[in-house]
Amino acid sequence: MRIVKIIERANLCLHIEHIDNELEVLKLMEKIGYDIVALVNKEVQYVSKIQDSLDRMLVLSKLCVPGRELRRYERRLSRYDIIAVRPEDRFILNKLIRLPEVDMITVYAHERDSTPSKDQMKIMSQEGKALEILVNSDVLQDSKKLKLFDILLHEALRIEDLVVIVTNVVTRIEDVRQPLDLEAFLTVLLEDKTIARSMRKRWLEYITYVFYKRGVPTY
Repeated sequence: MRIVKIIERANLCLHIEHIDNELEVLKLMEKIGYDIVALVNKEVQYVSKIQDSLDRMLVLSKLCVPGRELRRYERRLSRYDIIAVRPEDRFILNKLIRLPEVDMITVYAHERDSTPSKDQMKIMSQEGKALEILVNSDVLQDSKKLKLFDILLHEALRIEDLVVIVTNVVTRIEDVRQPLDLEAFLTVLLEDKTIARSMRKRWLEYITYVFYKRGVPTY
């Protein structure tokens, strides 16, 4: 629960599963202003080495698995900072939200069969479980998925004391598109020659991609 509260206070959060040039991307995201990054299914020992290479951004290890697979990791839970589960349906969610080892329930808003109902969100609040809503490039490019995201987010924000976290899912640098990211990114390129050199020609692709894709909604 302590970790969840730290994440709740953060301005910007990232959820990184698999990404090329991982350390390069993390240093850039730190410069842009991201507070926390969760490296998915990477253990604490690995994450601590990454943390030593960054100045400010907090790096956490996050186990994020389907609900029915959680038992397989039972003996390894202590190796992670955050235990998150993705419920396959609302039936299994009823069990997951009462497990003491679970920190947060992680969902995509458009996967309606697995998103919590209002009653389930109330129980999550009582049990100290956070609701993490993931956003990726597929969501940002689909108006129906964005609408479902908007509906779920507003429903969750109405639940008293429920910790709600909106997290960017990043598999490549072009996926990072918060509304202020472009401005911050250009500022970093102008002020930090080391970052600019490491990005080389990729920054042109990034800027073009941002201009022609939707940004992440802010609330």
